[in-house]
Amino acid sequence: AISEMIRPLMITDTMKKSYYDLAFNSFIYGGKTYGIGYSVESYGLVYNKKLVKKAPETWEEMFTMAEKLTVRDKKKRITTYGFLVDPKNFYFTFPFFSAYGGYVFGRDEQGNFNTDDIGLANEGSVKALTKIMELVNKGLIPRDVDDNIINDLFENGQLAMMIYGPWYFSNYRASGVDLGYEPIPRVKDGNPTRPFGTILGFMLSSFSKQPQEAEKFLDYLLQDEIQQRLIESYEGQRVPLNKSVSQSDFFQKNSFLKNTLDVNYQAEPYPNIPEGAILWDVIPFTMDLLLNGDLSVEKTLIELEMVMRENIKAMRE
Repeated sequence: AISEMIRPLMITDTMKKSYYDLAFNSFIYGGKTYGIGYSVESYGLVYNKKLVKKAPETWEEMFTMAEKLTVRDKKKRITTYGFLVDPKNFYFTFPFFSAYGGYVFGRDEQGNFNTDDIGLANEGSVKALTKIMELVNKGLIPRDVDDNIINDLFENGQLAMMIYGPWYFSNYRASGVDLGYEPIPRVKDGNPTRPFGTILGFMLSSFSKQPQEAEKFLDYLLQDEIQQRLIESYEGQRVPLNKSVSQSDFFQKNSFLKNTLDVNYQAEPYPNIPEGAILWDVIPFTMDLLLNGDLSVEKTLIELEMVMRENIKAMRE
């Protein structure tokens, strides 16, 4: 959009009625909509049904379960983990932040991300990171754990719950794990927790020599029947943003696929702007300072937000 390689779309009332808001929100720039999403990819609470009889609905329940389900041997070494998440991976820890009121960027009245409004050091973000560090300091989450270790533990039946997506479900099932997948728990009496979501969608090139034909083809692709065929062709690996498809028997009569709708429709699009990429460079450094004991939670987040602002300022110059 910034380079004018794609052109804004005319979003009709019919489109708005046929698709969830997520289909449009992630393609807004400068008050205009540059694309329409057909599928959302996100993540939820993945759990082993052999170890977890009923998925927790709140963070408080999950923290309690995490402690109870953590098993140690005679030498106090953990043999089964109750819950794991990589504390350095903000993609998967963001739901903690969103649940307590933290955010990356706010939005202006037109729906654009406001890079002057950063919510990574507010009260909610401090609460979120404090909760994560409570699990780390109790020894329930190792300081050096990463996604590869977490996946191996889950696949081998040594992990009860984790925050993750559907990417390795076939591996888990092949290893004999009875898999459960639910929305990430919420804060007690709070709003639903929002994970990051990646939106797959359609855009139109500004360089098309046949712009009217391109628009007609897009209209064709957006039809309910075509969307149904497109989504079904992925055999359950795509979550639709078309309302008719989500309400079809393909999803509603399959309890597992129906759950994937609940998981993914809570998603929040990651800031699709150049400033959004800065976070991924800054987070590992500041989290290392926290995990190594060099900074407190509050000072870590203040440092994180300060470095974000400095980088954004440099980007503008």
